[in-house]
Amino acid sequence: MTITRAPQRQTKDVNTPLALLAILYISIIGPAVFIVQPGFVHGLVDGYHFSDQQAGYIASAEMWGIAITTMVMGFLLHRFNWRTLMAYAALLIAAANFLNGLVDLVHQSLPLSLLVRGAAGLGSGVFVSLSFTLIGLTNKPQRNFGLLVITVLCFGAFGLFVFPGALSLIGMNGVVVFFGLLALSGLPFLRLLPASAREVVDVDPDAIDVPPLYKLLMILVMAAFFIGQTSVWAYLYQIGLHGGVGEQAVATGLSVSNFSGIMGAMLVTVIGLRFGRTAPAVIAIGGSIGSLFLLLGHFTALMFAIAAGFYCFFWNFLHPLLLSFLSKIDRTGGILAHGIAAQMFGTAIGPALAAFLVKQDNYSTILWLGIALYAATLIMLLPLLLHLRRHSEQ
Repeated sequence: MTITRAPQRQTKDVNTPLALLAILYISIIGPAVFIVQPGFVHGLVDGYHFSDQQAGYIASAEMWGIAITTMVMGFLLHRFNWRTLMAYAALLIAAANFLNGLVDLVHQSLPLSLLVRGAAGLGSGVFVSLSFTLIGLTNKPQRNFGLLVITVLCFGAFGLFVFPGALSLIGMNGVVVFFGLLALSGLPFLRLLPASAREVVDVDPDAIDVPPLYKLLMILVMAAFFIGQTSVWAYLYQIGLHGGVGEQAVATGLSVSNFSGIMGAMLVTVIGLRFGRTAPAVIAIGGSIGSLFLLLGHFTALMFAIAAGFYCFFWNFLHPLLLSFLSKIDRTGGILAHGIAAQMFGTAIGPALAAFLVKQDNYSTILWLGIALYAATLIMLLPLLLHLRRHSEQ
């Protein structure tokens, strides 16, 4: 089969309520497994009987698939029909999940599990890339990006809450098959979406050019932040269990933490630049580090819920800030594409690095890794923030 090439003229308005609803729906498909990754990793261990380390590698394989596709999509966006790309991606995700959930040989084999989860990630990366691109084409991208974050987090909150019950009711096989069906459910929405981008790209009029060193630091910031974030997030379910908290209490705490993440994303949109850039970024990174300290050793269910809540709040508060910093330092907007690629590679590296470091019944190494990388994020970010402050004072 041949992928249709993109038409020369856009024929769909992405600002209609139905089109925006379609974009928000497909925005769930790409990161669906990642946003419930703590539960998914637990399912790999409890349902498919992989070790903690093997489960981390399997989770990382999917993120590597997403990262690779995100890089490749930069070359495909202006060449092929977006609706066709997403249709093929949905079929790939569905096929990979059906194989993973319905064929015993696949989910009993580490190499085959790595292969099918990687394939699912390749398809998911198409949806991740195009959902961000489509939001950027709307006439209110900042508001709509907030809606996208809220939509994904609401899915995650609900998913993590029902995950233990789903594992008991339909098993890990049923959960995996569900993700395949979710991808197919997006197909009817594709007709509401454009097949290619508009000719005009809106660039922030206040964007400035900065020396290459600052751009490189910002790309490294995105990588370090997301390696630290995903290394902890992938094992947060297991961290809760081994900290002395019951399974349902862990699931409830993680579900509640997603709602705190929604509050974080909403807050950064509301405050804008009212408090500048430096103070909010420093508070967000400091709060993230503090939340990880709370998870060292044993803790109560309430303490776990509080720590997980702060962790998700500051993570989703800081993410939009970092994206705004990226768009601020390049008039062409090209640095944003490199930053998103660094973000996706960070999400792929994090679980694998954590899997390499994890020890049986001891997850403190992962927590210290997250703390160290958040500290590195702040150290690399501060020179750029100080440069932007000096520039604004001129």
